[in-house]
Amino acid sequence: TISGGTVDNSVIGGSTAASATVTTLYTTGSVTCNGAGADVNFRIESDDDANCFNLDGGNDNIGIGKVPGSGEAKLHVNTTGNQCGLEVTQNVSGEIGVRINGGADGAGQALAIRNSSASVTFAVTDAGTLSKTSGTFCINHPLPAMAETHQLVHSFIEGPQADLIYRGTVTLVDGT
Repeated sequence: TISGGTVDNSVIGGSTAASATVTTLYTTGSVTCNGAGADVNFRIESDDDANCFNLDGGNDNIGIGKVPGSGEAKLHVNTTGNQCGLEVTQNVSGEIGVRINGGADGAGQALAIRNSSASVTFAVTDAGTLSKTSGTFCINHPLPAMAETHQLVHSFIEGPQADLIYRGTVTLVDGT
């Protein structure tokens, strides 16, 4: 437990920031903060955001860009301007998998899902417009004897009325 003093000329437990001083802590094992489970908070500031990362020990939630409050989501991301709220990327080549934006003009993508070529395959604008690249889904065959070996692939179109259209030839045996 470190409760005060200095490490590598960095003030521990002081009330002012040490200027241009960096302390690196190395470990060969795991690190646990607040192992006793006390109602304590943990905050990391950046040069422009006092709440860049904020863990609220009493409410058991995390705020990024905000102070988390009681009854809020476990993780709450708050952005300003045109910043992306959350982005999950593929490690190998960096294409965006899922991106959640703010947006306020009614045309911006509030949610976008991209494939490995970084093409948007599904999007919802902040005005609620939905777009997608296909209308296809696959289900297991409804007959128990074929459920493990066969699938039914359905594709649909969007039009002015609800339709389910099948094309092709079906051979019925004894009406089934």
